[in-house]
Amino acid sequence: FPQVYNALFVGHENNSPNSVSSDDLEPAVMRLREGTGGEFGNIIITNIGTYGVLQDTCGTEKRTQALTSNLAAQQYLWFSPNNIMSGRGWSYSLEGGCEGLTSAINTDPALRLMPTDADEDTTSFDPTTPKFANVAETELSAAYTSVDTFPSDAFWTKVDYKGAFGDNNRWLDGWSIIYESGQLDDLSSLDEKMKDDSEVDLAVAIGLSVGCACLAALSSFAFYKYRNYKNMYETLKEQHDYYEAEGLKKVNGGGVNANGLELLQVNPGGKPVVMQGVDVDVDV
Repeated sequence: FPQVYNALFVGHENNSPNSVSSDDLEPAVMRLREGTGGEFGNIIITNIGTYGVLQDTCGTEKRTQALTSNLAAQQYLWFSPNNIMSGRGWSYSLEGGCEGLTSAINTDPALRLMPTDADEDTTSFDPTTPKFANVAETELSAAYTSVDTFPSDAFWTKVDYKGAFGDNNRWLDGWSIIYESGQLDDLSSLDEKMKDDSEVDLAVAIGLSVGCACLAALSSFAFYKYRNYKNMYETLKEQHDYYEAEGLKKVNGGGVNANGLELLQVNPGGKPVVMQGVDVDVDV
């Protein structure tokens, strides 16, 4: 009874099926044959061009996405709804009689380096997945979220991620032809450099933000003072113009003006000064 956990399946978003190792030309990354049963958890399927999982003929097995204790021994197919499926295609293609699989997490698994047209000629891969989705390391990546529980027997090496490699468990090194051909890159050190650079950038950004806030406060204060002085100037100018006009009327016409303002001529030929409510005796 197959139990498949923590596997990575990589497709090609633009390629038609042409694998020389298979007699199957159906357009899907994973093809489940008739009567397939088992458990499939913590799976990542990426670069889906058409379908992630295809099944067109099914037997009497119970097909479910809920792994419960009442399932008949070895008579079911469980495909976890927490499995990640990523690409421009669809998650499932299931013919009549093969219902029961509908859910998956449709998100980018954030493999460090995996081209969407990956094939045997791709010169560089890094199939590991960073543990955190942000530089501050406060948010787990999709590969480290909603991880399925492993079967209870001692066979399993339990890990806390989905897919085959996690953040730093690239066991392909020394065991794979793509390792021997130099096609595997290790970008984890680049992640650390980017993290260090981001911390520097964050410190600079905080400094700039504080500086901008201070500048904005000073600018706001300066504008406030300017507006007040401008209003005072306009008020004084308006009063000056009014009083000057009223004074000219008094000097030319004699007597107290219509507003009951007494006028004081400061010096012969000078401008009159208006004073309200004050009696002034002056020789001109």
